[in-house]
Amino acid sequence: MWLLVTCFKYWLEKNDSGFGIREVDELIAGAAGLPPNSCGFTGRCHEFVTVDEQGSFYTCERMSSEWFFGNIMSESLAQILAGEPRQRFVRQQILNLPVDCRACEYLAYCHNGCTSFRKNLSPTQVQGKYIYCSNRKYMFHHIREVFGKTLPQMAQNFTAVVMGS
Repeated sequence: MWLLVTCFKYWLEKNDSGFGIREVDELIAGAAGLPPNSCGFTGRCHEFVTVDEQGSFYTCERMSSEWFFGNIMSESLAQILAGEPRQRFVRQQILNLPVDCRACEYLAYCHNGCTSFRKNLSPTQVQGKYIYCSNRKYMFHHIREVFGKTLPQMAQNFTAVVMGS
């Protein structure tokens, strides 16, 4: 958590609309109630893929060995994307949301974090809670405290400049 707070303080001190720290940018947008952009915040990492130099498709570079979807040298892209390994990943990512996440006020901005950082992740199961959950909750709350009532307007301006919305 110390690192996130330090990065946030640096971001505040820099006060440069052209400078961004992805994790901080997403936390500020989420604290202001704006939709997330990066895969670790959207809950839709199944919409992203990584392709290695041999043409193998995986869910992302952090989980490549665990979640192999197929190879473009032997299957079409449509077959890979519609194939059972990827569909199993999609189903599990959506259905295996922990109960306490479902009731969390930050669910719409966090979605249980990056799938590769979930407790109990295995080559066949996407389950468990994001290991940095308490850090994110703390930062969402901290950012709201720092900006107070000015957060929604500040975040709108920030998002338009830094995140290209």
